[in-house]
Amino acid sequence: MTKFEYCVFQVVYPTNKSEILFPNGEIKDTSNEHVIGVLNKLGKEEWELVSTKIFDVAGIFYFKRELNE
Repeated sequence: MTKFEYCVFQVVYPTNKSEILFPNGEIKDTSNEHVIGVLNKLGKEEWELVSTKIFDVAGIFYFKRELNE
């Protein structure tokens, strides 16, 4: 059975604060990076976008990738 791990990329629009929450508990501040650059970087690391949630002041992007055990 294929197992996956998940991460979340969130952006707050008025402040342009953004961060990635990784499955190991690491939080990476990406506030100084363009959103497209962050999305492309996650794609190169084999993260696949599976869902988004857009609010008036924020966007949340959910990613998964196959867990290599």
